[in-house]
Amino acid sequence: METTLSRSVQCECTGKTYKHIKQHQKSGIHIAWVGARELRDLKIVLTHRDNEIVQLSTENDLLRTWVEKLIRLTKECDDQ
Repeated sequence: METTLSRSVQCECTGKTYKHIKQHQKSGIHIAWVGARELRDLKIVLTHRDNEIVQLSTENDLLRTWVEKLIRLTKECDDQ
């Protein structure tokens, strides 16, 4: 009895199964899909970074306000 093993891989870009995935990965469709996926991932990272910047700026403003209040109170106590 002879057994043959066939290997095929499903690609995420099209959902199709390919016997020669390396050839498919060189195709224009796959390359365009990889580029679009990388762009989407970069946009997601950029959005997260922008959100962090906004959060840190808000915290910074709050801390500045508290420091200014403390300085003012310290000066008032020193003046008395």
